[in-house]
Parts: sequence; structure tokens; C-alpha cells
Amino acid sequence: LEDDELRILLKFGIEKQRLEVGGRLLPDLIQLYQWLHTHLSHEVTVDRAYKLSIGQLCSQKDKKLQDLYNKSKEQYNQYIKLVGGVIGQGAVRMGNRIADDLPLIRYLSDLEEEGEGNDWLYAVIRDITETQNLFIQTLYASIGENETNHPLSRLLPSESTHVYPTEANEYSWIGGSDFLQLIRSRQEPYWVTGSLLNTSVKLARPFLSFNLKYLQEDIVSMYLAGRPIFEDVSCIRSVFKFRQESDTQPLNSIGAAFDLTSLKDLLPQTFTSPLDADLTRHL
Repeated sequence: LEDDELRILLKFGIEKQRLEVGGRLLPDLIQLYQWLHTHLSHEVTVDRAYKLSIGQLCSQKDKKLQDLYNKSKEQYNQYIKLVGGVIGQGAVRMGNRIADDLPLIRYLSDLEEEGEGNDWLYAVIRDITETQNLFIQTLYASIGENETNHPLSRLLPSESTHVYPTEANEYSWIGGSDFLQLIRSRQEPYWVTGSLLNTSVKLARPFLSFNLKYLQEDIVSMYLAGRPIFEDVSCIRSVFKFRQESDTQPLNSIGAAFDLTSLKDLLPQTFTSPLDADLTRHL
């Protein structure tokens, strides 16, 4: 078989672990990202976001959030290690690990433009979805349009499925824990006989071969068929709404702070409070 005929098998062997770890991480990471950008909106100032660590923040919240944070942190760091810290198609961004002592600001979308500022969580969310999308698109491209005679076409829906990233679940990611068992099922043992060097003794040695064509079909059927393409992940990105820091005293028109004395001086001299003792009431 030509390498091009086994393109999906080769690509799956290279990227399986990344696809699997990323797929498992995606729902939890999106949930954590959205919690930070919803529940902390207008509560945390920029200065506070630099001083407060993400570990300290989550430790102050309920157990459900703590569990979500710890689970996301473990899988996120596993993903970063797996990809060698390089995040984004074209390797345009360096990934960073989640650590309890790092400031909250690192995990927030703090600037309007993508790719600028911090945005660590969102960068990994985008990388996971784009990696799966590219794989599914490669699969359909390798079959071609209206190629009903292609051996893989009978294993796939006529059209790819599209979902929003927030709809990701255990059925949307690519991968499976029984992959080695699948490989073993396609082993084909055979024996090769030969003579021992300079003797008439005959020996037989066992060898293993693999039916790669059928193995590729198994992979498409079990791990790829029906897996979705994610819609543009920018639909979930939200620029964090920081609480605005303000002075404790209001400012007058020239920027000076009011005090009670200056405020009294600005009042009309003819103004008389209804609580003054010498007030004359006219009925």
C-alpha cells in the first residue's frame, strides 16, 4: 500500500494522544474559562488580578469549583507537556502550565485582540478545537467529494457534523483506551524457515505483520466516524470586565477633591436649610 492510501492511519498514530487528552480536557476547560469570566466580572480590578493567584482564588470557592479547577489543571498541564509547550497551528504561541501560585491575570482574556495579552486558557481551547477540526477535514479531503467508491466513504456520514465548542462532551472527542487491543486484533503471525549458518539444521522463526488497510478502516469506524467539526471558538471568547478603580472622594471640574468645607462654600449664600432654627414658614 502507498503511504497516501494510509494517510489517516499514519496521522492518527502521530496525533492520537494529543487528540484524546485535548478532547477530554475541552469541556472542563471551557467551563472553567466561562466561570472566571462570568462570576468574577466587575468584581476584580486589574491590580487585584495581578496580585491574587488562581490557586488562592479557587481555594476560597465551593468544592465544586475547586474540583473543576484541580481536574482542569491536571489535564491542561498534561496537554501542554504533550505538545512540548507549543500551542496553536503554525506554532505561533508558547503554552504555559497552570500553577497555583501564578496570578489570575494569566488565565483571563484581558485584551480585545486574540493573541495579545495573557489568555492562556483560551489559547489552549482554540488549539484543541483547531487540531480536531484539521484532522476531520483531512479525513474528508482524503476521500474527496462524491467519492462513493473510496473504501472509507461507507464508514462515514455523507456530511461532517458541526457543533459549538460548548456542546463538547465525551462523545465528541477523538480517541479510545482500547487502541492497543485494536492493533493486536489486526496482527497476522507467520513463520519464516531457513537454515542455520553453515549447517543443514532447519529453523523456523515467528514474525508478525499487520493488515494496515483493515486497521485504518477500524480506526475510522471506531474513533472518527461521527466526530464533529467545532464552530469558530471565538464565539465563546469574552474580554474580561475588570472592576474600575476609583478615588474615595468625588472630583470637581478641575480635578480637585471635594471636602465638606469646599462643598459648603459652593452653595448659594441665600440657601437656607429647612432645618435651620430661624426658618419662617409661610402657609
